[in-house]
Amino acid sequence: MKEKDIILKYAGEKFYKEGFNKISMDEIASQLHISKKTIYKYFPSKDKLIEALLDKNCEYHLENELRILTQNTNVVKKIAQMIQFNLNDSSKFGDKWLNDLRFHKPELWDIHMRFKNEKHYYHFNKIFSQGKKEKLLKDIPIELILNGIESIIKSVLHTDYLVSSNLSLRQAMNYSIDILISGILTEKGLKIYNREKKLLKLYKF
Repeated sequence: MKEKDIILKYAGEKFYKEGFNKISMDEIASQLHISKKTIYKYFPSKDKLIEALLDKNCEYHLENELRILTQNTNVVKKIAQMIQFNLNDSSKFGDKWLNDLRFHKPELWDIHMRFKNEKHYYHFNKIFSQGKKEKLLKDIPIELILNGIESIIKSVLHTDYLVSSNLSLRQAMNYSIDILISGILTEKGLKIYNREKKLLKLYKF
């Protein structure tokens, strides 16, 4: 593994679990047994290191969503696989990482969320168009469905909501996504979805 990738991998594991606000570049250098100058050779500041982690995560998401999107299968199976991928991937991000982004680096958070929303819109637009042709999705305007997904993500990531609901981030996402998807599927689509939920063990309520 290249030196830059080693730094990125360690910083990701550390930041995702513990957040980044209280972790210094000196600490990262010490744990990796390298000089801080070596880190700055690739990442001139902690902000640049955080940006690199966000970019890497977006790239990873796009690759996997495109892989699912291009499969020759019905739309419900694609939706179930996308849910599985996103839930499994989001489980590596701790609350401290998300809170540090929202409260200490809101500009990076906003850029990251805008980028993800634009790509999600493109991917889900294709999926929902396919679902209507297959008569597995109800005839609901695609924009309304996408707005619903975006609203759920914003609400669930809101710290006050998680505290008042007494739910973990993963539990809140599980309930919200399941309710939304169940509501937009036709009777035929819902049967396939319930079968895929059991097969993939999608949710842990």
